[in-house]
Amino acid sequence: MKRLSVFIIHLYQKYVSAYTPASCRYQPTCSNYMQIAIEQFGFFLGILMGLSRVIRCNPFVKGGYDPVPTYFSVRRNNQIVNNLFLKEKNMSRKQKEIEIKVINDSGDENVRLVQINNQTVGTISENDGKFDVIVGENTFHEKNEEEALHQVIREFNLHQR
Repeated sequence: MKRLSVFIIHLYQKYVSAYTPASCRYQPTCSNYMQIAIEQFGFFLGILMGLSRVIRCNPFVKGGYDPVPTYFSVRRNNQIVNNLFLKEKNMSRKQKEIEIKVINDSGDENVRLVQINNQTVGTISENDGKFDVIVGENTFHEKNEEEALHQVIREFNLHQR
């Protein structure tokens, strides 16, 4: 069922969505969201999450960035967009609490700025389900946003030494 549903979504994207005006208010699109949810949570939970997302996608909502959460939920994912408080160990093995904000303030809904302790340190952009990370002059490619965010933190810690 899982592979069949992902195949049907690909058919929809290729033969229906490609020939209609863009109307999805979210990033990733509702069809991409459902595909990712099915791949991560299986057929039944993925379909439930995807249908919930389609219902949320209407002219009365702001839309914006709403990735598939790392846990099952039928609500909008605020886990990445809200402030994150993470503990990272630096090289001296002392624990340091850092405040991380991922904000969508760049004018491009696919690009998010990453701020650590109120200082912009990098960007994360999504292209075809992959995430490009730019920190200083370094560019990295990650498979999901969580890994992209951790790459920004690693680079930040390297440059703080």
